[in-house]
Amino acid sequence: MPDILETAREAARAAGKVITGSRQGRVTRKASNDLVTEADILSQETIFRIIRSAFPGHAVMGEETWGNGKIPPDRSWIVDPLDGTNNYAHGIPHYCVSIGYVEGGVPRAGVVYDPVRKEMFWACHGSGAFLNGRPLCPSKAGSLRDAIVCFGFYYDRGALMRDTLAAVTRLLEANIRGLRRTGAAALDLCWVACGRFDAFFEYRLSPWDFAAGLVIAAEAGARVRSAAGAAPALAPGSIVAVAPGIADAFSDLVRWEPA
Repeated sequence: MPDILETAREAARAAGKVITGSRQGRVTRKASNDLVTEADILSQETIFRIIRSAFPGHAVMGEETWGNGKIPPDRSWIVDPLDGTNNYAHGIPHYCVSIGYVEGGVPRAGVVYDPVRKEMFWACHGSGAFLNGRPLCPSKAGSLRDAIVCFGFYYDRGALMRDTLAAVTRLLEANIRGLRRTGAAALDLCWVACGRFDAFFEYRLSPWDFAAGLVIAAEAGARVRSAAGAAPALAPGSIVAVAPGIADAFSDLVRWEPA
């Protein structure tokens, strides 16, 4: 696992340089409100090259070349080369590189790199979570009134949007301290891990969005589940990450199951 982490950190740093050192280039639309830039493609190519050089027998899957979405059962890597593309394309300095390592269909290690702040988050199953070498732990919030909550929207503007807004309304009615929406789920999970946010939820995320951040949040000590309360699966679905002291109260307010 040390070799896995070192390779992931090397790839994340190199990709971060690609992203911050180049202009966004051509912007195209994959779907409604879902953009891709040339930096996404160049970053993914850089990450793939480094991982395949170090581990030629491993599968490597990325957001920009996801294919049929079937994750190999053995050793594989799940990459989001630029999480927060909409932010990046609009000049908003909040985005990251996310690299998750999976064995037997279960995320075992993760690296998330914020090239703007030069912050490298990483974790390995059973070994804790770290930010630039410092151990992480979630916030000590003991009440929803103390909580800064982050959430995300899927690109769909239909039922999922309405369900998300309903949960936001319940949280505001519970008098949480504040609400944020940043547009980079991998960083949101890491910010729960280090206590900047007290909780995060989103009802539709893809594996590349959370494969790395899920490991980091869980290893830091946050409670990580689906919005239905189950262990999260490595498939498109919901994710809730929350500080232990408010986990039950928060999870009740954002509980959700797909129709």
